[in-house]
Amino acid sequence: MMFMGDGSIRVADTPGAEFRPVRILPGGIVHPWLTTLRYREEAGRTVQVIVAVDSIGDDDFRRLRILLRWQPSVSDAGVPP
Repeated sequence: MMFMGDGSIRVADTPGAEFRPVRILPGGIVHPWLTTLRYREEAGRTVQVIVAVDSIGDDDFRRLRILLRWQPSVSDAGVPP
């Protein structure tokens, strides 16, 4: 997972794969020790990811939590997936 300066996220499925942009969807859960997020790839596939606090670096975990908590299109439960 790569965080871009504009607040977007890019993901790669396997080590060495090319990072590609994804659209974060509503329905994620943000807790201090566990975060889940849903995203849609450009090809239309929807993915749900579970991220434990010790699975990525502290700064990346904090950025992810901030992005999910404060991004209006993600925080608004009225936005269709």
